[in-house]
Amino acid sequence: MHNHLKLLYGFLFIGLLTHFTPSIDLYAQDKKSNKKGSKEITVLAKKVKKKRKKKKAPSRAKFDLSVSLFGGGRVNYLSYKVKTPALGASVNTKLSYKLTDVLTSIFRYNFFIEKQFNDVDQSSSTLDKMTNYLSARLNYKASKKLTWGFNVNYKWVLKPDWPDHYQTNPAVFSAAFNRGDIQLLPTDRYSYHRIRFSVSENYKIRDYLPLFGLLGYTRKIAIVDSNFSANNPNHLTPSDYHVLLLTVGIKYKKKRKLLNGELSNTLKKTWDTVQLSRDATTGITHFSTTPNPLYEEINNNTTLKVIFNFRKQKLKITPSYNLEINIDEFQGYYSFIGNTFGLEIAQKLSKSFKYKFKASGEIQSFGSNSYGTSASHIPLTSGSRYFKHYIKLKLKTIYSVSRHLDLFFRSFLVIKNTNFPNYVPGVNPTSGTRNYDIDFSYTNFSFDLGVTYKL
Repeated sequence: MHNHLKLLYGFLFIGLLTHFTPSIDLYAQDKKSNKKGSKEITVLAKKVKKKRKKKKAPSRAKFDLSVSLFGGGRVNYLSYKVKTPALGASVNTKLSYKLTDVLTSIFRYNFFIEKQFNDVDQSSSTLDKMTNYLSARLNYKASKKLTWGFNVNYKWVLKPDWPDHYQTNPAVFSAAFNRGDIQLLPTDRYSYHRIRFSVSENYKIRDYLPLFGLLGYTRKIAIVDSNFSANNPNHLTPSDYHVLLLTVGIKYKKKRKLLNGELSNTLKKTWDTVQLSRDATTGITHFSTTPNPLYEEINNNTTLKVIFNFRKQKLKITPSYNLEINIDEFQGYYSFIGNTFGLEIAQKLSKSFKYKFKASGEIQSFGSNSYGTSASHIPLTSGSRYFKHYIKLKLKTIYSVSRHLDLFFRSFLVIKNTNFPNYVPGVNPTSGTRNYDIDFSYTNFSFDLGVTYKL
């Protein structure tokens, strides 16, 4: 029995040895193979790691800054007669900060200053000016389709000691006086402050079809001329008023399509705080007896733009039409209908050179209550209805020297024609007591060469 057990154990040992030996060999081979495979897996894991490496989160803040210096010339400005060189500078800044995924704040500050060197004709003053503009906006993305905007902006325009056509020295006309000796006194009444609060919305009916709107309130506060008196306002009345405005519009925007467009309408209600309403045809305010009520108007502006986008030529051509209806709510003295036809052409001719050209023609036709012959009104120079016609041409070209540096040229032409008779001392107004000397039809031209540095 004992020998049998020994024999059985011997067979079992040989069988086990035979059974496990291949396994041990295979295991040894697998061990080498696994080491190699382990390296491959490690390398692959590293590659995957590199691919899945987290991207750096985009900055929540974005800041843009551009500074421009320019020099050029001016030939007249509105009714002012002047030929002068000019130097100026501007600064434009924009800071946007993403507060959350749905809230973004945007701040802007723009500064503009211009110095002219020759005095305006009949004065010892120039048309120097300075503008400060600040705005703050909070965008709230209510959904993928709807974005609200809450806006406030402030503008301060300073036009120090500008010559005043309505403050002549001497003020009273004399037949013995030489018209060429008239001197215009300086005024600050063209300077003003303006603040606006508004709420805007942008709703995407489709990605390419946004509907936009704005409801706003504007307050303009004019600098009051030292010679102004409410008891005898004349033409020195400050431009001081409240405005409530509503804009609605829709755009069709498909970058890859040839044809795009925009239709908008703005309705404004204005309440003057100082200016009195004028009687029909005569323009009398009765300030010294029973003054007319303060001036109020309703203005409606409808604009249609058609945008042709030639992508291969990097060219955009935008014809437009604007219909403006202005209603003087008292007796219609300032009521008119304006038709403006415009054309804008913008093209990037190369990586470094681009231009933009704008042209418009405007016709303002006033109503039957706007002008009438009287003791102080001589007849219109033509026709029976008062009109104003404007032609405006504007060109700007930009050559990019580098990513941060641009050279630019810009020019601006305005031609105004009206049948309102010019003011001539002793002739018009017919009372012949004031030395008003004003051309209501004029041609203005300006041009600038400059350089812009962009951060």
